[in-house]
Amino acid sequence: MKNIAVLMTCYNRKEKTLRCLSALQEGWEKNGKELSVSVFLTDDGCSDGTADAIRSQGFRFPIHILPGTGNLFWNGGMINSWKAALAEGGFDGYLWLNDDTYSLPEFWEDLIAADAYSLATFGKHGIYVRTVLSNNFMKPCNRNIISMDVGIMEDTE
Repeated sequence: MKNIAVLMTCYNRKEKTLRCLSALQEGWEKNGKELSVSVFLTDDGCSDGTADAIRSQGFRFPIHILPGTGNLFWNGGMINSWKAALAEGGFDGYLWLNDDTYSLPEFWEDLIAADAYSLATFGKHGIYVRTVLSNNFMKPCNRNIISMDVGIMEDTE
């Protein structure tokens, strides 16, 4: 896995979205620069200047800001971001990321290791779950799955 599309959606949470993207970049710069990362973020009608703030930050990976209708909500925005990433093509991994979470500093290193394990053990890429920090509580989310860094979905055919 070398090319990752990060899928996000936002609505009037400028500060949270900026902090989320900053944490993602910080971890990527420390542990993930071997990966090519592009962010596809649906701005679902933000009126708080989220898109302009993101553009002015100078993130080191491309961020495609996609306009929403204001009625997409999280699910519709994520679908919009995913469709845009699929249309661009060339990605071999997709990261669904909520804008009110922080990726932990070791996130990218763990993702690379999980993918290498999956390929060596099962001969294919997998679905990976990783703990993040919640902006609201500044504590790990998904604590019950913190030790489950690799999850494999078997083909049912």
